[in-house]
Amino acid sequence: MTDEEERKTFTRRYGKKVSVTFSMFFALMCVLLVFWQNEQPPSAFYERTVLTPEVEPGQVFKVKVKVYWVKTCYSKLYRNIIDGAGKITAYEREVRQNKEGRAEFVVESLIPYDATPGDATWEVTTDWYCNPWQNYFPKRVMLDPLYFKIVPIGRAPK
Repeated sequence: MTDEEERKTFTRRYGKKVSVTFSMFFALMCVLLVFWQNEQPPSAFYERTVLTPEVEPGQVFKVKVKVYWVKTCYSKLYRNIIDGAGKITAYEREVRQNKEGRAEFVVESLIPYDATPGDATWEVTTDWYCNPWQNYFPKRVMLDPLYFKIVPIGRAPK
């Protein structure tokens, strides 16, 4: 049987039922994917405060964060510290918040001993995984950078 005969036999047996069912399934998946991808992140950052504006190499840089969680999701946090020479120190952490509502916590990042003194930047990027589509294409949120100063050892305020 040739390809053309096979196609005609399939169409005769199953008719338009298959193509309509496939079209409906495809349309439903497209709607779900668009909805899931455009879903808002599960948190609203409403305050971040630098607790240690001047830090020595080897000390901990601290940021106080106040958050309002809208829903619970799994996330990966990528924190970068960029020192005075432009060297990037990267930290990665996986987080799953367990409850909705207000939360307040302190985030700590260790300044490496080989960090160059000078103006420094703390950057945070979060990948959210709130639905099945985002397991493959996470919702990425980049927060505004925070600025602080890395000072030579012995010069940070106590």
